[in-house]
Order: sequence, then C-alpha cells, then structure tokens
Amino acid sequence: DLDGKFARLYAYFNAKGYRCALTSRVVNLCTLGFTIWLSGLLLLYVDYDYLRNQCASEAEQCDILRDAVFSEPYQYGGFVRNAVVTMYLLLFSAYWVWSATRLAHDAAPLATMRKFCNQKLALSDRDLYTITWPEVLQRVVHLQATTRLSIARDLNEHDIVARILRKENYLTGMVNRDVLKLSLDAPGLQNHRWFTKVIEWNIDLAVFHGMFDDNFTIVPSFYDVSALRHRFRCLAIINAILSPFVAIFLSMYFVLSYAEKFYNTPSAVGARDWNSYAYWRMREFNELPHFTQQRLAAAYPHAKKYVAQFPSPVVNILAKFVSYVVGAFAACALFCAIVDDRLLQAYVGDRDLLWITAVLGTILASSRALMATENAVFEPNVIMSKIVAHTHYLPKHWRDAAHKEEVQHEFNSFFSLKAVMFLEEIASVFAAPFVLWFPLCDSADDIIQFVRQFTVNKSGVGDMCSLSAFDFNRHGNKHYGAPSHASKEQRSRQGKMEKSFLTFQATYPAWEPDASGRDMLNSLNGF
Repeated sequence: DLDGKFARLYAYFNAKGYRCALTSRVVNLCTLGFTIWLSGLLLLYVDYDYLRNQCASEAEQCDILRDAVFSEPYQYGGFVRNAVVTMYLLLFSAYWVWSATRLAHDAAPLATMRKFCNQKLALSDRDLYTITWPEVLQRVVHLQATTRLSIARDLNEHDIVARILRKENYLTGMVNRDVLKLSLDAPGLQNHRWFTKVIEWNIDLAVFHGMFDDNFTIVPSFYDVSALRHRFRCLAIINAILSPFVAIFLSMYFVLSYAEKFYNTPSAVGARDWNSYAYWRMREFNELPHFTQQRLAAAYPHAKKYVAQFPSPVVNILAKFVSYVVGAFAACALFCAIVDDRLLQAYVGDRDLLWITAVLGTILASSRALMATENAVFEPNVIMSKIVAHTHYLPKHWRDAAHKEEVQHEFNSFFSLKAVMFLEEIASVFAAPFVLWFPLCDSADDIIQFVRQFTVNKSGVGDMCSLSAFDFNRHGNKHYGAPSHASKEQRSRQGKMEKSFLTFQATYPAWEPDASGRDMLNSLNGF
C-alpha cells in the first residue's frame, strides 16, 4: 500500500517526528477527555439559579463547590434536557474510547515510520524539525532508485505527491469546476455556500470512501449515480440524528477555547481568517496542505489591509461616538481610582465601580476595533495584487476592479470573520442534512461525470485526476502558457492546472516534467 505508506510519511514529517506525533495525539486525547468531563460538569452539576441569585447577593458567604453544585444532578432539570445531555456524554465518551484505541493501534506504525526514516532516509526526529518536504522527497526518490519501492516504474516527486493527494486532487478539481452544489433553495440562503468542515467530512465519506480498489483503480460500482445519492441520503439521516450532540460539543469547545481570549482582547471579535471554501478554492493540484497554508498565511496581512480599505462610514461614525462616550466614563472611573483606589469597590446601582470599569474597557476596545484606520491610503488594486501573488487566485471580473463593491463582497465571502465562521460551523451541523439530501444529491450525476471525464490511469500510480497529471495535450489552456489549447469543457478554470504546474516545479526543482511540461517552461522563458 504505497498510498498509505507515503501518506504516513507525510503525516510523520508534518508532526515533526515520533515524539511530537505521539505527544500531539496524547494531548489531543486529553483535550477531548477534559472537554467531555467539563461540559458534563457544567451541563449537569452546576445550579445556575442558586449561583445567579443567592451566591450573587451573598458572595462573601457563598462556597460555589458546596452550595452551587448538585450532588444528585438527575433530580433536577427536565427529562428531555437530562436525556439529551446524557446521550451527548455517552456518544462522545464512546468517541474518546475509539480515539484512545486508535492511538494505541497507531503507536506501532509510528515506530515503524521512525525506523524507516532513521535507517532508510537517515533522518532523526531532530532533523525533521528543520528539513523541508522537498528534501525528504529527494531522499525517497534516491531510495526508490536503489531499493525499488515500486516495481512498475521509478517513482518521482510528482508520482509520490499524486499518490498522497489522490482523493484531494479530485476534490480540488470539483471545486475549481463548480461541480458541487452547496446552496440551499431557501429564502436568504440561495447565494450562501455551505462548505464547512462538517460538510467537507460528509463529502469525503460519501464520494471518496471506498472509491479505489487495492490496485488504486476506481471500482466500477463508484459510477452508480443512484448509489451515490443513497450514500448522501444515509449520511443526511445520520447527521440529523447526531446534530444536537455535535452542536453541544462544538459550542462547549468554542467557549472553552476562546472565551478568555475575547474577554481579554475584545478586538479579537473582529478578527478574520480564510474559510474552508477559500482554502479549497485556492488550493492547487498536487499541493500538500502545509504549502497551501503557507501561501494563505503569507497573503493574510495583505487580506486584512484590503478589508480595511472599505470601512462602513455609518459604523465608523457610530463607533467614534461610542468610543468617546464610553471613554469619558472610563476616564471618570480612572480618576476615582487615582483619588483613592478604595473607591473602585463603591457601588453604582447594583454593581461596583471595578466591574463597571471592566465592562467599559471591553466596550471601548470593541468599538475602537470597528473604527477606520486613520491616514490609510485607498489603493485596493495594489493590495489585491499583493494578495494574488500568494493566493494565485484572480477571476476575470476581479482584474483592475478590486475597488468595486461586487469584488469586495466576494472577497469577504472567502475571508470571513472568525466569529461568523464559528456560527456558520454550528449552523452547518443542522444544515448538513438538508445540504446532503437536496443540493448534493442533485450534484451526484455531475460528480460521476467529472470523475469519468477527468480520470487517467498512470503506470505505477493508478487512477488519478487527469488535471493533477498536468496533461497539457488533453487539458491545456494557451491563455495561461500551455503548449496546446483544449476545449473549454476539458480545461481547468482560471488556469488552475497551469498555475499548479508552475508552483509544483518551483517547489520541487529536482523534478523533471514530461515533454509537454518542458515545452510550457520553454515558452514561459521568453517572457
């Protein structure tokens, strides 16, 4: 199983060796267990009514562990609430046991991979801290020449990466050619694409699980459209059953992870990041995840500047007013503290001055985060060119039009507020059954047709997405430097294949492309 072996090698490299990989998995397991335990405590044992009333009014005499924690939690709360929480705890406890079993099962393969890296590739764990992936692949290619990892033919860098990303390349192609329908035909949602992690996992299970046989050839049953629709509908039912429990877990995990950060840094509420759809839209063929993340990370500061080019005038005016008013009250509280710090314990209404000062500080930081940057130069097209240098994504209607509202809104759909991304992830837990049952079922025929049209069998590799094979004779686009020009139905959109080829060549300079690839490089040398 060369696919599995190379995938494990990449995962081992990405984890930075045996100790880091094992430590990371143990910590993840502990994090999961702690989240389940703490959420059970908060959902079942805490008496929030007592905490909010008696403890709040008699804070000095209140012992939370003694007075506000139920000793018999199931005697309180409704039957439905207790049943849902119990099912949630049982489900995720079972998932924890499965994760622990998987960790124990994966310990031996990790040790085998450490032995392979140490003995065959002459790489210690410490070497993996600094070595690059292309350097690792060079050692694997050299090993292939002497040890014959593959009997069919010599494997090069492209063959190895294509094996690791066999399924991901198909998904990249589907997203590039808009094969997947991801919008719900509901009021206000027709233009919203549901492509969260939850949807991504379901697509992977329905489409790619069991797609290949042991010889890495697509199984004939995969081309059964009705069977694919059946898998989508079965997953829709499973998602509908599990949705309340998954939503509880995601909510608890988000609160435990980010509540402290948002409290101490209120401006973080306005932070943005690339969402999952942007990741797959901008990911290139044969591009491993850490390379995509590096490109998007390099584009991140420029993306922030681009979004800041378009502040809402009304929001800016209101934010300045709120900042002024709240800042004035905060200054008064600060003056009281300077006169005598004991005044911070004085009450204003039902709250002491210290509590009011903390709230004012939070409001002040949040309002200032909404204010436009002073002395900012309006140059969206210049900033967009810096973004494109890393993302390699520039649709035709974006060219020299970065200042237009249409482009701004489309860009914001890729570069979303983190808070909105989380809310969308929670919402997608409940939307997933509908997305799977309706638009993705409608996409089943297009998915099968795409795989039929864009599959090639390569000796020593097996079936793979032909766009990731860099077949310029079959899929070339002369507008992007390819030596041949295929029909529109055969090409990738926006020169995705040609851009991917150039990125791959730059990443793996030791790789020797075929004749059509060399022709493309030679034609570009003239520019």
